[in-house]
Amino acid sequence: EGQDNIGEMIRTAKKLEGPIRNTGIHACGVVITPDEITKYVPVKMEPRLCAGPGRVSDRNHPVTPVSRDCKVPSLRCREFFQWNPGIAMSALLQSAVAPEKSGLYVELASTAEDVLASQQLRYRVFAEEMGARLHSATAGIDEDRFDTYCQHLLVRERDSGRIVATTRLLVDEQARRAGGFYSQSEFAMETILALPGRRLEVGRTCVDPGYRQGAAIAVLWSGLAAFVSLHHIDYLFGCASIGLEDGGVRAHAIMDRVRQQAMTDPTVRVVPRHALPAAPAYDPDRVKAPLPPLLKAYFRLGAQAAGEPCLDEDFNVADVFVLVDVDRIDAGYSRHFLGRTVRA
Repeated sequence: EGQDNIGEMIRTAKKLEGPIRNTGIHACGVVITPDEITKYVPVKMEPRLCAGPGRVSDRNHPVTPVSRDCKVPSLRCREFFQWNPGIAMSALLQSAVAPEKSGLYVELASTAEDVLASQQLRYRVFAEEMGARLHSATAGIDEDRFDTYCQHLLVRERDSGRIVATTRLLVDEQARRAGGFYSQSEFAMETILALPGRRLEVGRTCVDPGYRQGAAIAVLWSGLAAFVSLHHIDYLFGCASIGLEDGGVRAHAIMDRVRQQAMTDPTVRVVPRHALPAAPAYDPDRVKAPLPPLLKAYFRLGAQAAGEPCLDEDFNVADVFVLVDVDRIDAGYSRHFLGRTVRA
């Protein structure tokens, strides 16, 4: 690491890999190159096993055919080098290394200090700006028991390194260690847990007030898309909030539109543990009900609402459970962020 260029590559690899989540014996590799990855690693397309016995994905995935016994005596590892190269790794590298017109870049938190900075941004947005009642053990940060099990995606200013947007990512395996997904505290979601394939929960998304005009959320979305592709995610989900400052009128007006245009099939629905109270009488023609930015971004991606919203009294919001089938992501988003066409 003494050489500047080698040290920079190693630091970048650590950012891409993220912090170590669990103690174990394993090996991994990160290839950093401006060339096509296939110049260095052969790639083939093959089906991938999904969660559940005998379930196989209905689409092919790019994988390396290299799988061999590790020859390093101190490591007991059968799959020495098998990973999923392609556009996702390229996109994440570009976000982490290459200059951006927006002056922003995205990366995974790689240190405890990174995670702390994201929790401080969450506190400023949720507690100081929105007035949420948080139950953190430490003043000035938003933390809960799920943070330890999550990867934290960060958008930074390129010049200063300041974090201006963040979200946290919880995959199936880590959710099992955490005792479940955060969303299970708000919804009965057995139908979601029964879906075949890998699931990813996206939560605690927030953007600095000075960066809410589109660039930061777009950069954050590009990092999320790279994570989804790199980790073979089949479904991603999360909660998008609607404020209740008006007593719920806007939330009910928005849900009237959502029920007509963007609901999942009835067989794939969640049930809120705390239903949203009935709204006071209102004239639908006179209520302005623009979608909150995060909910709008989800719907543009191709998400659907998977049921009625849950009342979150601590945040004074109605949480809408949104579900994204990665195979059915909006074609424009899929080509732009995932570099692939969607299934018809």
